[in-house]
Amino acid sequence: MKYEKRTVERVDLGNEVILEGVEIEGVKYSLKISNFDGRLSLDFNDGDYKIVVGEKGVGFSRCCYRPNHDHNDLESLQITDEEKLIWMDRFPYNGERRSYFNIPFGPVRSEF
Repeated sequence: MKYEKRTVERVDLGNEVILEGVEIEGVKYSLKISNFDGRLSLDFNDGDYKIVVGEKGVGFSRCCYRPNHDHNDLESLQITDEEKLIWMDRFPYNGERRSYFNIPFGPVRSEF
């Protein structure tokens, strides 16, 4: 397989880079890399799965296809107060005892 190396020096707000045919474990995906409200967004297959990297960490969302409904839903990975991870299609409202799950982004310091 022949690869062509390309260097992207800067992606301005609103700009995007689209890669077609990205193969992950034998399945081909399209990957849109963009600046989404000042955060890095990795969008697979037009919203099937999205990873967003920002100052609060790395967050995840996915499309929930609903063939017997008038629209599909967007689910985000959230964590409950009991530290259980769940996919939820609603925002974590105050008092619902859950919040968006984000993996901290950036380096850490260790003293050993």
